[in-house]
Amino acid sequence: MKRSDFRNRLSSLFQTYNETAFKLRRAAITERLQSAAEIYIFGAGQNGQHVADLLGQISLKAVAYIDDTPAKQNTIVTGLPVYSLDYLAGRGKTILITSIFSPHIGFSEISARLRSQDIEHVSLFEFLWVANEDDSSSFYFLNHPTFLHRHAEDIRWLLDRLVDEESLAQLLAHIHFRLNLDYGALPAVQRVFWPSAIPSEKIVYLDCGAYDGDTLIPFMQEHSNRVRLALPIEPDPHNFHRMTNNLASLSADDRRKIIPIAAATGETSGKLKFDLGKNQASSLSEAGSSEVDVAALDEIIEKYCEPNDHILVKIDVEGADLATLKGAKRSIIERKVWLAISVYHAPSDLWALPQYVSQLDQNYRFALRSNGCDGADLMVYAFVPNAADLAS
Repeated sequence: MKRSDFRNRLSSLFQTYNETAFKLRRAAITERLQSAAEIYIFGAGQNGQHVADLLGQISLKAVAYIDDTPAKQNTIVTGLPVYSLDYLAGRGKTILITSIFSPHIGFSEISARLRSQDIEHVSLFEFLWVANEDDSSSFYFLNHPTFLHRHAEDIRWLLDRLVDEESLAQLLAHIHFRLNLDYGALPAVQRVFWPSAIPSEKIVYLDCGAYDGDTLIPFMQEHSNRVRLALPIEPDPHNFHRMTNNLASLSADDRRKIIPIAAATGETSGKLKFDLGKNQASSLSEAGSSEVDVAALDEIIEKYCEPNDHILVKIDVEGADLATLKGAKRSIIERKVWLAISVYHAPSDLWALPQYVSQLDQNYRFALRSNGCDGADLMVYAFVPNAADLAS
């Protein structure tokens, strides 16, 4: 398909899923919730507790949590009992709000399980469309469709700078999903480090938000012969400890190429408050109970990288993605580093983060791939093509 065809399809999506369509969909979800005799929440974790709070704000109340974790069952969480899914058998006119949002399991899989047991349910995202009165509130990338309509030109800007047909198709699929929550519109998950060939030698790989090594280790297993140095950067002490333990799965030669850095990444080096103990969701936060070191990527690159290195940077840092890019400003301008950027932590990340990179160097081009379920782990890949590619 031509790029103009994708532009036309994007315009058609905005015309179809307009404000009227959203209001009708929102009203239908509201009716389902209000007509239920009992409301349950699937998942007693942080998201489930957030759902319970929001229900109270719209004059509804959950009866209990439903959770698959045996240790949580038959306990009390935030004043509500926790039961197994079997508890809902034969309970009549109930509805279950799923609160699970994970890159590893999608709503379609959860929904199929619930349908097989005749349990009426709505997704977390559908519920949030009802609970949030307008588009001033968001959950990761999710907002009311009105937000996307206001940023239609920004989305078209990104469409014009995507390098391949797969990226164009992925962009339309995610906009389709964000406009009407059709989970069937989402692309298949395919975890990729980079959507095209990477440099053949002298790679320095910076993994910002390294977590437990879940990206670093498979990358090293596949590309270690090309890697001169790998710098996993992780601020959460628990995650950092797990990562260093997990590195034992690599060969001794590969481990010698790795220098773990216990820090967060940001615009400038220093110290900031950090919200610990949330696994992949640990993040910089003014409400955090701990203080961590923060490092600017420009300083790390200057310290560890040699002039002829090919620098690849993965950025998945729970909302500090823009600050991390600002901390790499000099390296983006002068060294044309390759970037794999998470664009799912906020609604505008999908276009705002590529726009920031483009402001520094207009020769950057972008690709888009889905590395997780339900819009999680959506990544933009940014790079400067060679001169021949730019001329074509």
